[in-house]
Amino acid sequence: MRISVCLFLDNICGMKNNHIFLSLFLCFTILVNANMASPIQPGTLVANPFLNQYVRVVNENIFIKIDSGFYYADFDIEYEILSEKDGLKIPLLFYAYNYDDDFKVSIDGKEIKLNTELKFWDLHTEEEKLKFKNYHYLFTNDREVISNTVATDGLNMHDLLYFETDISKGKHTIKVTYKASRWLHQYSRLNEYSFKYVLSPAKYWKSFGTLNIKVDATDFKEEITTNLGNAVSGDLEAIANYHFKALPTETLVINYQPKISKVANFLIKIDSFSLALIFSLFFVAIHLFAMKKYRKQNTKKWISAIAVLGGLFIPFLFVIFLIVSSAIIDVAIGKHASGRAGYGMFYMFILVPKFILYYLSFSLIMDYVFKRIKT
Repeated sequence: MRISVCLFLDNICGMKNNHIFLSLFLCFTILVNANMASPIQPGTLVANPFLNQYVRVVNENIFIKIDSGFYYADFDIEYEILSEKDGLKIPLLFYAYNYDDDFKVSIDGKEIKLNTELKFWDLHTEEEKLKFKNYHYLFTNDREVISNTVATDGLNMHDLLYFETDISKGKHTIKVTYKASRWLHQYSRLNEYSFKYVLSPAKYWKSFGTLNIKVDATDFKEEITTNLGNAVSGDLEAIANYHFKALPTETLVINYQPKISKVANFLIKIDSFSLALIFSLFFVAIHLFAMKKYRKQNTKKWISAIAVLGGLFIPFLFVIFLIVSSAIIDVAIGKHASGRAGYGMFYMFILVPKFILYYLSFSLIMDYVFKRIKT
């Protein structure tokens, strides 16, 4: 997404005589970010390690412990690897974005010092390039291809953590631990929350052994779901165990969608537009009654002042009802309301001229009908 935006801006800046357009675009972007920001507030995103051609993964175990409020989760991941070659400071790469607490890696019980912000595109010496020659799917100048290929979530290569270590030929155990923060999704009126772990780098491993995943949600008392299918044993109300011999999905996702009251569900189904329409119809009825009464007493008047005033006032009232209705629904939902729908309602004021045109036309037609009835 970041790459697409940059390319878009590059294209705009490359156009001649478009400085004014670019300035307006940037101002609009600032306003949108202030009021209609991204529907996703990113949490922690961590991926399987990127391994070179000399390393096989025999087994992977993932343990996820969710806290009582679904705010954080502790991840413990263990890889049993088989190295086919001795030494040579084989580099191992990890992706860790926005982790909440210390990201630790140990190999055979020894903690490894991690380096950050490895820039593949800035490697200069032949020795540096030789070191990463086995990561041909990463070492390329086409960054957009990398982002689209490595994972559906679009991993940023500058968030890689890596280390180099002498690995003897044979089996070894790599352990990764960290504390993750949740993702917040605000696509709809109701917030959704999730924890994510990217499995897709395993597509590039020389071999894929077995994968065991354990999700411990005993401290969290509400319903959660995953994209892993049915558990081999246990369930997500306590501890669920999963076992795979092939990659089950690109990204492991644990979702939580809060439960809301029946009243809130009912109001969401009606929607703020329908609620505003119901409120407005009451005033439309009063307006029609007033116009009819006016025509009883003023049969010769060419046009009704009440018809015109109502035609101008009620469209504004409708937009106000839209904002109020959206707020009522958010209050009914409670603390898990995204509030995004309310932002959009303020932009409905832009459509007021259109609403006035429609309703004023309706008012004048009805006024003409009432006038004809009395004459």
